[in-house]
Amino acid sequence: MNFFIDEADGIKISYDDLLVKVNNRNEINQYIYTSNIEEIMVNFVASLYYGFDVVLLDSDFSVNELRLLGVAEKDLTVKHVIQYHDNVKNFAEVIAKIKTNAENVRVSIYTSGTTGTPKKFVHSLSVLLRNIKIADKHKDDIWGFAYNITHFAGIQVFLQALMNQNTIINLFNKNLNNADMLLKKYDCNCISATPTFYRNFIFTHKDENTKVKFVTFGGEKFENDLLMKAKNKFPFAKIRNIYASTEVGSLLSGINDSFKIPEQLKNLVKISAENHLMIHTSLLGNKNTDEDWYDTNDVVLLNADGSFKILSRDGDFINVGGYKVNLAEVESVILQVDGVLDVAVLSRENSVLGNILVANIRKDENYIEADLKKDILAVLKRELQDFKIPRMFNFVENIERNRTGKKVRK
Repeated sequence: MNFFIDEADGIKISYDDLLVKVNNRNEINQYIYTSNIEEIMVNFVASLYYGFDVVLLDSDFSVNELRLLGVAEKDLTVKHVIQYHDNVKNFAEVIAKIKTNAENVRVSIYTSGTTGTPKKFVHSLSVLLRNIKIADKHKDDIWGFAYNITHFAGIQVFLQALMNQNTIINLFNKNLNNADMLLKKYDCNCISATPTFYRNFIFTHKDENTKVKFVTFGGEKFENDLLMKAKNKFPFAKIRNIYASTEVGSLLSGINDSFKIPEQLKNLVKISAENHLMIHTSLLGNKNTDEDWYDTNDVVLLNADGSFKILSRDGDFINVGGYKVNLAEVESVILQVDGVLDVAVLSRENSVLGNILVANIRKDENYIEADLKKDILAVLKRELQDFKIPRMFNFVENIERNRTGKKVRK
């Protein structure tokens, strides 16, 4: 049974290979800081199996960033020495041992740093396994892996596959031209990714993929028109929208762009007077505050049925001529226009208005810039007030994103 396949980098590891690597491991890095994804996975699995705490670091953290995070150079050399080898006979023993260690192992991960310096959160392995579904019905799942493995969403998909001995096909940061071919070649029936990934994936591969049976969205807000495109692309798939964060882990699940607070979380999740999603600090990975409630800075809109949808991050609101503008709202409208593949709306200082809006747009190469700009302006004028309409439009090759694929607005 294959464990991990990355065709672009020529990596293919079976569960037997992984078992040998875990058995032969004499020491384990406490801080995983490498661009070698095979080493990340083996070190991570060995840590969970032998019961050692582990810190997951992005391989592209600079020396300066590490210093700001409180990680010293000597920390990167800390190793746990394995005194006794169990000589594991089969991978089912690894899974059983990981379950046994769930309450004792701590996994440290960092936020994406979208709103500043990344923050460290420490979760027990039991929290990371909380929403992992281990059952016979999942034993034949094959995952298209489209997340950064050192961040929460990537860890969740990784553990879901690992604990069911599923195969993982790596799609993260790979050329999308081969993505659908890989899904079909390896009979992938599950895929989890950001809305940005799906938007670009579906544009690149328009024909149906009938093999995928389970699709999850996460990491960003998305529009229901993308949900419809995903349903057309994956006609036989169950589609779920997941609300999760580094701070609290997986929390909410929905079938469209809205969420309902489940009964068991009614006293732990609430909407503030400012329409911010608030999480009780007892759910945090590490509680370093005396406050009872943690502000996620996600701004929500309450629906008539009591559900809510995520509008944007609080930092996505800027002042234009005395009016507050939600940048994510403007992006949602622009994304409705045929020919627009991706967009980032930014603010630029202006001597008259304080700020003006600038739209950076990645377009379909078959569309002419001037014509597409007219179409965009027509839709914006129909859907939004004048102060929400960008004053500048730039057509770009790529939209800048951070380590987890989220837009960088600067």
